[in-house]
Amino acid sequence: MRVFTALGLVGSLLSSTVIADGLESILVTANAPVDQSVGYLDSLDIITREQISLQQPVDTNQLLDGIEGVYASREGGPGGVNSLTVRGAEPNFAVVLIDGVAVNDPTNTRGGSFDLATMSAIAVRRVELIKGPRSVVYGSDALAGVVKLITAPTEGERSGLQLYQESQEHGAFRQAGEAVLANTRHAVSLQASREDSGRVWQGSLRTLEEMAVHYRADFDHSTLQLGGRQAEFDKRAYPEQSGGPRFSTSAERDISIGDDQTAYISSEISPMTSWRIAAQYSEFDRFLDYYSPGIAPYNNVPENFYTADYSRQQWRLVSELRLGGINLNVGIDRRWESGVSEGQVVFTSIPVDALGFLLGLPSPPVETGLGLPVELALDTDYSLRRTTQGRFAELNWQSDGDWVLSAGIRRDTGDEAHETVRRYRVSVPAGLTRINFSYSEGFKLPSFFALGHGLVGNPELKPEQVKSYDIEWLAQWYAVGLELSVFHTQYHDLIDFDAEAFTNVNRNRVTSRGGEISLNYRWHRWQLRGSWSHVAIDVERSDRRLANRPENTAVLELNWQPADYLSWHNRVRWVDEQFATSLYAGESREYVLDDYTLWDSALRWQLNNMLAITAGLENVANTRYQEAVGFPGHSRLLRVGLLFTL
Repeated sequence: MRVFTALGLVGSLLSSTVIADGLESILVTANAPVDQSVGYLDSLDIITREQISLQQPVDTNQLLDGIEGVYASREGGPGGVNSLTVRGAEPNFAVVLIDGVAVNDPTNTRGGSFDLATMSAIAVRRVELIKGPRSVVYGSDALAGVVKLITAPTEGERSGLQLYQESQEHGAFRQAGEAVLANTRHAVSLQASREDSGRVWQGSLRTLEEMAVHYRADFDHSTLQLGGRQAEFDKRAYPEQSGGPRFSTSAERDISIGDDQTAYISSEISPMTSWRIAAQYSEFDRFLDYYSPGIAPYNNVPENFYTADYSRQQWRLVSELRLGGINLNVGIDRRWESGVSEGQVVFTSIPVDALGFLLGLPSPPVETGLGLPVELALDTDYSLRRTTQGRFAELNWQSDGDWVLSAGIRRDTGDEAHETVRRYRVSVPAGLTRINFSYSEGFKLPSFFALGHGLVGNPELKPEQVKSYDIEWLAQWYAVGLELSVFHTQYHDLIDFDAEAFTNVNRNRVTSRGGEISLNYRWHRWQLRGSWSHVAIDVERSDRRLANRPENTAVLELNWQPADYLSWHNRVRWVDEQFATSLYAGESREYVLDDYTLWDSALRWQLNNMLAITAGLENVANTRYQEAVGFPGHSRLLRVGLLFTL
């Protein structure tokens, strides 16, 4: 596998650490990129390994959708569209990193979003979510946030073997194994997993197989890490907006068969106690074979298919210098991307309304819906390459009174694009509380699909832009923690499809306003966590509403550990009504999906040092709900597992 040849290359960007005076560097590790842990420089949400063990998430969607401001949807089930929305932004506006490797795919039809169904939750050791634009450090794509899924071993890992088998109703199952060999300086881990969604979701199927290997070496003044991951998946579901199992007039399914490969090598050295240098090389390769039968009567969405091969290589070099209360980080990175897609759109008849486009004539003033009974196949092929280089710097200062000031800037240059973004942050202590003010900018280069698609691609597209203002209030009183945040975000030059010109264009300006509040409380062996999120989205100078963006969501979690060997986790999640569209009636129609509440419960019983029993009940109340028109969510689901540890 060609991606693993990257393991012979040099250096990586490594784990950020808290410096003596409390400031955080922007160094990013391949296995545990903690950008900050004291809450001064970023709005950071963390899910630890212990919390994941309590939750026993059935998939990556469930793992993430408990975070305030996050909506992880499964439109069409595990075989359909699985995406992540942060603060109401487009799914492709969040960068997803697996062990420090960016895995967004710009050749897909959703503009570069990551499909959560292609990543298992079993191997995840830690999750970090940074909200808001983060292009200063992460470059293109980080308009709404950064999601870090960490599976590699951390410092102090112990040797051991774990085997896990989980059986679910309706023929679904999960299997996983991990072997770790470690001593005081070195750690090697081998991971493998296999999942099958069975018949849990009506009309939706998914199989997923993953393998990963990681190595970590810790020395007195340096650290080295390297590793790789491969995932093979096969997904089948009713086409998006087809009306799903309830309304679709055809039983044919979309088919997605793909292979993901990632590799990284990272190193860090400290020539002096006040100076660190870190470097990283990473590679991501994806091959996808996609087929869709279209949506009857096939005028708006005809049969279409394509195969895409995408590759991204990236290296970074960062220097961190600490002088008293001052922390200066300077870095450079370079990214090479290439994407090849070959496919066709097949019309069973030529739409009369499209004749103008095909012949280079104006479109008719009124849609007729008529077609000529002649089959027409149009190629959608493209082959693109892109190289971008970024230079960035961030200066942080912390006073004796615990005030923090931070300013950062980044300049990206590429084949034709030149982008400059900035970020400023002020953190002010106030007794037992802290107030953070921040302003951030970000940008996203057009996806390869938007630029090159044979029918709708537009090579003249400009990068999408964002500006965001945030205010956070953090408080901790003994066993009670409270966080409140308010944000105002403006996106412009957003890419959209223009039906009249029959091409992608930059035109939309979108404003997103909202807030989040969360409360944590610990008492003996009980832990209670509640959160509420609100986001209002306005497409300026338009009455258009964005689909699959619930305005309000709320989560209530209750954990109880009556003994060291027994734990019980409960999550109740409420999702507000949301706007949706569908084409099953032959034309685009608007709908409002009802709000719903889901209750999931998980139990873990550690019988002895070697054996644990896990049990989960999903959708305890057997709620009827849907995240897309005609696609019912799954009913009550029982799952039981055995965990063997040696």
